[in-house]
Amino acid sequence: MGEAEAKITGWELIGPAVEKGVNYRRYRHSCGHHQEIARANMQTERVCCGGCGIGWATAPSFIYCMRFGILHMPHMIKLGFSRNPRSRLHHQLMCSPEIGGTILLTASMPTGRTAQSLEKRMHGALKRTHPDAIIPPEQYREHLRVKSEIYEARLETTILAMLNQFGTGTDPSV
Repeated sequence: MGEAEAKITGWELIGPAVEKGVNYRRYRHSCGHHQEIARANMQTERVCCGGCGIGWATAPSFIYCMRFGILHMPHMIKLGFSRNPRSRLHHQLMCSPEIGGTILLTASMPTGRTAQSLEKRMHGALKRTHPDAIIPPEQYREHLRVKSEIYEARLETTILAMLNQFGTGTDPSV
């Protein structure tokens, strides 16, 4: 199981950690660098190579649009950026498995910094043109691990159109 987790993110499992605790493993990155990484970080695909420096800021990234369904609440839309939207959705955002979360669309970006910059501009535009569609955090705080950037579902087509303007809309299974 650990070998498959590592392979997904471009790493190879070498064995148990030497310097860190039992929750860590020793891995080799595709660049050849050896590193001890918490298994939980490998499982959720949140790793950065200390050798080649590929991390969120320099690695290719995505701007995404997600839809959330929470029992007895209207659907909500999240616009955000992540190097790995699938991991962001399933391991970072949803507080419980009962929440229905779906990646609607992703747009690839050359770097995390580019994605973050464009995402901030998109939020600025949405706040100026649709301030009444911003959902206050107290309405979703118990269900989603995020403090902002959640919108009413009526903005779904607007956000998807913004992402499609990049001309890099990709399949949500990324």
